[in-house]
Amino acid sequence: MLRDEAYRWLEVPSGDTFAPPAFEYGPSAISVGTISKPFGLPGLRIRWMTVPAEIVSECRSMRDYTSLSPGKLSDALAILAFKHRDRIVERNRKIISQNLEAIKRFVEEHSGFLSWTPPRGGLLALLRYELDVPSLELVNRLSEEHGVMLAPGSAFSLRITFA
Repeated sequence: MLRDEAYRWLEVPSGDTFAPPAFEYGPSAISVGTISKPFGLPGLRIRWMTVPAEIVSECRSMRDYTSLSPGKLSDALAILAFKHRDRIVERNRKIISQNLEAIKRFVEEHSGFLSWTPPRGGLLALLRYELDVPSLELVNRLSEEHGVMLAPGSAFSLRITFA
């Protein structure tokens, strides 16, 4: 079993509880994840994995083959982030709670044309709007005029029309 746990440590307050890490399911289970999402360090491009001991050397040789070498500073910052994981996770929970409350209020205030499905875990939510503006045009305007970054529904091949 291989499980990508990119959103590990990004539980939504009062959301669904994440499943235990894959490696807890037995000697053939592997957990992989990233530093970027849960620690807010996307520029590092560092991932982590928890594997049975007999697989470690194969993984190291594959890493050497596929990526010459991550920067030593990136490695050092990733180690530092893991050492302070509890503090970072707690800080992120507060930010997530504040942001969820803000978007909840915003959607409620604009319920005449806006609705959403709140995230149950991780950080992704689906917003729906009833305006006569294509999603790509809308998100470009929001980005340029307000600094709000959203992915348009058209990026997911969603074409929802309202009668």
